[in-house]
Amino acid sequence: TLADNDPSNAGWQRDLAASLSKMGEVLTAQGKLDDAKAVFEKSRDIAQTLADNDPSNAGWQADVVVSHAKLMFIALEKGNKEDAQKHIKAALLVLEPLEKAGLLNASQQDWPEDMRKRLKALE
Repeated sequence: TLADNDPSNAGWQRDLAASLSKMGEVLTAQGKLDDAKAVFEKSRDIAQTLADNDPSNAGWQADVVVSHAKLMFIALEKGNKEDAQKHIKAALLVLEPLEKAGLLNASQQDWPEDMRKRLKALE
């Protein structure tokens, strides 16, 4: 793929992560939760690399949060509360600094509180 040929191209890497995420959504809809989890993990790993390489990019950070949210939903679907909690906590580690810095866009403003409520419900 183009992303494999040039791993330094952040745009291509993000496109690959987004494509993997869409594949994960299809697999989830088909009930193939283990396959979906594996694909979402690959997407998350790419998003995390992009975020690590450019910590000032709130968009890359948000992609990490979305990946953890999708993995949380898979864990919940499988009845794995511990794994779901792990992903919520990972999402909050990214979200809370963005929230404090005022870097969440209008559609993301509710994400931190939503994650905190989900975590509390699982405790």
